[in-house]
Amino acid sequence: MDATVGVEDGISIRTLVLALLALALGHMLSTLLRTIPAISLDLMARDFHVEPQALASLTSIYPFSFVAAQIPVGAAMDRFGVRPVSLSLLAGTVLGSVIASLATGVSGFALGQLVLGVSTSGMLMCPMTLAAKNLSAARFGLWSGAILSIGNVGMLLSSSPLALVI
Repeated sequence: MDATVGVEDGISIRTLVLALLALALGHMLSTLLRTIPAISLDLMARDFHVEPQALASLTSIYPFSFVAAQIPVGAAMDRFGVRPVSLSLLAGTVLGSVIASLATGVSGFALGQLVLGVSTSGMLMCPMTLAAKNLSAARFGLWSGAILSIGNVGMLLSSSPLALVI
């Protein structure tokens, strides 16, 4: 195979593979952040002095904001490219994580869920878009499976290992 791939970018295979792996780790972070509240709900409800059911209903903010941001994030990726959008999403994820970790009540938790939902909404689209723009159909099939597999590791990490920590 040629040392460079991608008609527009002319990036090397090594650079592309590293970028895809880094972006796939972002997808893993997205799946991890999505499931953390479910594992730690009882502890957080006690800390926030609310019923677990009330706090559980606030976890729906994450998927709703995630879905609401999909189309704008996709449009931004088409207009500005994968790199600036993925870096913006990563910065938003850091901000959302800080907000969630410093939350002392349900309003801080809800805000953290909102920011995290929006910020992680493109964590699967970014590596898939990069792969689609730079790889042949056969290689895209391989990489899309790898990206999804790496992303699903986040769910594995948020189950038993996280439950032991909590």
